[in-house]
Amino acid sequence: MLGVLIPLRSRGYRIDSNLETGHGRADIILHPPVGKPAVILELKASGDKPQSNDDLASCAEQALQQIHQNQYIVRLDSHVRSAILVGLAFAKKFVNVKVEGQDLKKQTK
Repeated sequence: MLGVLIPLRSRGYRIDSNLETGHGRADIILHPPVGKPAVILELKASGDKPQSNDDLASCAEQALQQIHQNQYIVRLDSHVRSAILVGLAFAKKFVNVKVEGQDLKKQTK
């Protein structure tokens, strides 16, 4: 996954992987240049094959909730005003993604 994101470095993003932040370790955080949103990705493997698409959807939702519960946004640079939170669940070639926008202007860190 990190290899796919490396080209973003040429666009000013700093990439952190598995660093301690908040109350846990975020899988991937993309720290943006000024004026761009940050991206926080939490990845969940769901065994070899999901029982149903609902299983993957549930895992993706759990990943999104983990971002909130463990307060991964505290790791973001002070200039960041918005973030895209991504919960991604996968099982072999099956995938489900939950995405949420977060306005950080109103929050204190």
